[in-house]
Amino acid sequence: MLLFRDLNHNYNLSFDVILYEQEETSIYNSANLDSVIGTIGQRIFGQYRVIDYRKIDGKDYYLLTNKQGIIGWTHLNESITLYNKAHEPVKVIEKNFKKNEINTILRLNLESFDINKVYMSKKFILLNGEVLEAIYLKNTLIGFFDPNDLDHSIKINDRIDLIKAEELYLDSGFLIKAEDINKESKVNIVDYFPILKIARLKCKNTILWAEIIDFEHEKLNKENKLLSELSYSNLFAIHLVNSYESEREKSKNIIINLMNENKALLETLEKKEKPKNNFSYENKNYKQLYQNLRLSKLGKIQTAYWRYRNRRRRNKK
Repeated sequence: MLLFRDLNHNYNLSFDVILYEQEETSIYNSANLDSVIGTIGQRIFGQYRVIDYRKIDGKDYYLLTNKQGIIGWTHLNESITLYNKAHEPVKVIEKNFKKNEINTILRLNLESFDINKVYMSKKFILLNGEVLEAIYLKNTLIGFFDPNDLDHSIKINDRIDLIKAEELYLDSGFLIKAEDINKESKVNIVDYFPILKIARLKCKNTILWAEIIDFEHEKLNKENKLLSELSYSNLFAIHLVNSYESEREKSKNIIINLMNENKALLETLEKKEKPKNNFSYENKNYKQLYQNLRLSKLGKIQTAYWRYRNRRRRNKK
């Protein structure tokens, strides 16, 4: 298995982990390790992002963050790396699915698991040579599943005759029937679960579910290998591609937000004093405006990302 430091130090990638260390392991305020601010026991089994790495006195220390901000520096040894993959809607095929021991260790209760729902497969882990997919309900981790126990939907986005569906339902568990639907019309088939033969349909603004046994489409002919069938090098390639794509999307959103912030600052300045010459006024205040943007939260994130991209380009030369 690839070590934490390889992801962060060699590839300049942030990545997610589930904390699984000795509860008394300290969390420090800085990489100087001179101020303890907590222990792993207060955050054990939680999902966090690693954004930096240092080797200190022969041990590997990592900087943890979450949505609330910086958590601190801590030594990681046994925590579980969450690898990135394309997000895919999935349904569990049967009720007697394999319950891997890691779910019990991490206190993920699958005894009351609702097999009727559609979940999202977002990440995967490598555990003792076995690949398990991490499935989520919205942003909540539900558990780790054998890929063979999951039916991965295939995007279709095409029009079909509604008459192909014998019964229509408002939920993926087929518990609530849809009434007063004109079956002579055409609808959009969003995606299809090929093992369970279940289609997600969109009729106007309503999502419908149906079992369509004889559905055929060219997109179903494409071979889709399970993660458990791929080599380690291919699995890591999947992680790298999706990590860089995620960073690119974040950078795009940051730039849009910076542009909006720039516009808002200009509008604020113009309200305070309307100059005779707009061009000279904007030119005069350009340096101050840039300084405001650079010191803002989004500005700091963006400039840090640009430095990261420049390091990558230099390393490739």
